[in-house]
Amino acid sequence: MKTGGDALPTVLLDPETVTATYHDGVLTVTASGEEDGFQNIRIVRLPSPETIVPATFCCSVQGEPTPAIGMFPYRVGGTFDVAGEAPRVLELRTRLGAWRTFPIG
Repeated sequence: MKTGGDALPTVLLDPETVTATYHDGVLTVTASGEEDGFQNIRIVRLPSPETIVPATFCCSVQGEPTPAIGMFPYRVGGTFDVAGEAPRVLELRTRLGAWRTFPIG
């Protein structure tokens, strides 16, 4: 968890599905799943080591805790400008700190 000023703490989430496509310097990532008690769910770009081969894009899905009770479905998307070599792999940071790997289409 991290906090910043008056913002609510953010928590890494574990989406059930993740897709990524790349076209003309823009990477589009979508993620969906169900979570218990989170709001403002979004995809956040993380620093990617430049020495990873094949080219890799790193990100996480994050949300803010809310007192709402129950499992709620979500679907989020993000578009990211990517300079240099087209990424071929998406690395997603999970709640437990592990990385999940997805191909980029």
